Amino acid sequence: MPTTRRSRAAKPVQYSADPYKDLDIDGEPQPTNDPREEGKDDEYQEPEKPRPSTSRRGPPKTPAQDESASDTYSTSSEEEEEEEDDDDVYDSGEQTPRVQRNARGRGRGRGGISEGTSGRRRDAAALNHSGVRVHRRHQFPPSTPRVRKRRRRGGSEDTSNSDAEGGESSALKLPNPSVKLTYRPRINQATGKRERLFTTYGINTHSLVIATGVRDRSLGVPAVPEEGSFEPSPFWQEGQDELVDLGDGMQRVERMEYCDVNSVDDAGAAAEVYMPSKDEEPIKCIIGPGAKQKLLTIQRFGIFNLKESGEHKKGYILNVGGHVISMEWAPHRPKGVQYLAISTKNSGPARSQFPEPKPMAKSIYVPDPSPSCIQIWRFPTTEDVKPGDPPSLALALCHEWGYAQHLSWCPIEKTPENEQELGLLAGVFRDGKLRIMRIVLPDDDTDGDCIFLKIVEPAFECSIKDSMCSSVAWRSDHEVVAGTATGEVAVWDLRYKFDGESVPTQLFPLHHSYITQLATCYPSFPHHILTASMDGYCRLTSLLDPFADTIVNNRSRIAPQSITWVDALQTAVSSEEGAWIKYYPLRRFYSSTMLARHGGVSSSVSSSRTHTFVLSGGTEGEAIFSNPARRMFHAKIKNYQQTWFQLEFAHSTGMFRINEGFKLEMKEPLTAMVHSTVYPEQSAISSVCWNPNDNCGGWATAGAACGLVRVEDVTIYTD
Repeated sequence: MPTTRRSRAAKPVQYSADPYKDLDIDGEPQPTNDPREEGKDDEYQEPEKPRPSTSRRGPPKTPAQDESASDTYSTSSEEEEEEEDDDDVYDSGEQTPRVQRNARGRGRGRGGISEGTSGRRRDAAALNHSGVRVHRRHQFPPSTPRVRKRRRRGGSEDTSNSDAEGGESSALKLPNPSVKLTYRPRINQATGKRERLFTTYGINTHSLVIATGVRDRSLGVPAVPEEGSFEPSPFWQEGQDELVDLGDGMQRVERMEYCDVNSVDDAGAAAEVYMPSKDEEPIKCIIGPGAKQKLLTIQRFGIFNLKESGEHKKGYILNVGGHVISMEWAPHRPKGVQYLAISTKNSGPARSQFPEPKPMAKSIYVPDPSPSCIQIWRFPTTEDVKPGDPPSLALALCHEWGYAQHLSWCPIEKTPENEQELGLLAGVFRDGKLRIMRIVLPDDDTDGDCIFLKIVEPAFECSIKDSMCSSVAWRSDHEVVAGTATGEVAVWDLRYKFDGESVPTQLFPLHHSYITQLATCYPSFPHHILTASMDGYCRLTSLLDPFADTIVNNRSRIAPQSITWVDALQTAVSSEEGAWIKYYPLRRFYSSTMLARHGGVSSSVSSSRTHTFVLSGGTEGEAIFSNPARRMFHAKIKNYQQTWFQLEFAHSTGMFRINEGFKLEMKEPLTAMVHSTVYPEQSAISSVCWNPNDNCGGWATAGAACGLVRVEDVTIYTD
């Protein structure tokens, strides 16, 4: 009785210099009655001797074998248990023990495919004829994968394997290696400049004409806007928005006179309670170039002119007194005084050398109403609409709703009849409600004086039962969209109310967790919204059918904190993996392209309707400019980023330092790996924004957690 295959694998076998000449007889041959195996002796003829292999991978290069031998292109799972790799073939005649290998794993690594029982029938026929069993390697042409030879259809069909198999195994077809498999449709075709235009702007002629104009203005500018790179809202057409006069709604405002916290005015309220705490020490900051650095001491609501640190600079640094949460410039101000709305916490992070431990912060899912205010700062301008006289606090909007997490002015381009009217300001407050206020400056507004107004009741108030609003954006002049703490999105039409209350016209779940930021694709696609959530995804959704028309991008392990829309480029900009700033075109939102990289985690991103440049701030204290138009129109062009300034904080002294004068940096996706670390909270750039007005599009604004706000015209003038 012959020995089993397992026992044969453990026996020492003698090998000669030629592994194809030696024959080992493991036992008496077993007869077979299969008539199909008669006359198959030529299949086991001795092949030509190959050269010894010196490589550990792949079969040795041998001359072409007889294609009639079916064993040349086929193998069985049982025969692979007795086969040896190239490393087990020795040129010496020494006795070497044969090591049993994992044939199944080796078959997978070499592309072996089992053929069922056909190999055993051929083995039995060979043993019956010669009384011996031949051990030899399967040899394949170098360019042929190690798979069983495919059957041919038609008269020229190769029947060398068909008779032996008898239909017991089916042919397997491997994928063509020249075909690139991808889940992104047409992404392999979007490599040329023409295809990139089509996949970004579509095939509409009007859009392509706008695209060429945007390309000509912005492609040659590395990172900071220049004088000739501005154009207001290229996709906005006059008359496309329905102008609706919403009136003042139910707004009720009381005038307050400023008084100390210990005294009470005639209205029965102390104005100081709503303002940022004045008990904080003044901010001490070092600013200026290396040899001309100077120490500043900025009190609450203090101002520093940047011309004192450089004659070419046009801007100011403010101390708003508390942690900056959100900022937004008032639109529809093409000339004259510019107004900036700032939301702060009542007190910022402690700056003392040994701060006392703070109590545990309240959950973001729990309403937290408290006295707070929204600051409206006025910035006088020169005749050419540049920063002129020092700014001042114009208006303090006091309320009892907690600080505003997000502020948004109504962006509809319409000229107000009254120059004192700033427009509709929407805000999401810590008590979980969305409120809209009509901001009108009093008639006795004079430069240098601050007017305190207590908003008893806003013009419009919207809320969602059992949830909290977390972000807000305008869809039109009468519709607002809000994200919630539970991942839902709600849409309100301010023209309609039910029993005196605003009821959402749409309410649907979109994310699995807290929505950190929301933006609309206004004005080109006002029914499209962009959302960033704590679940790690950024999502593009159409309000026409939010359950069907929605798409997500790659998931980020560090949740994106902000997202914005660049209308001139038809693209969204957000952070990925915390440090990377990337853009996502509207028509291929699934793909991303790198713009800039922060040393910490990006906390805020902003764009403008007058140009294509993006401003971002991070926890490491850097504010960075970048231009997505370069990579948008040219895939292989160099990508640059420009650091505006860097804010540093020293715990040992409680002082700050502003570093400037950074070189233009070229950032590529494969330059270096991002290493995140922890930075002081006081130096984080928590909010950034651009001025949206036509003649002030180059005004950049950055607010820090310590309370410093920098406003500067960063436009590069050619003359």
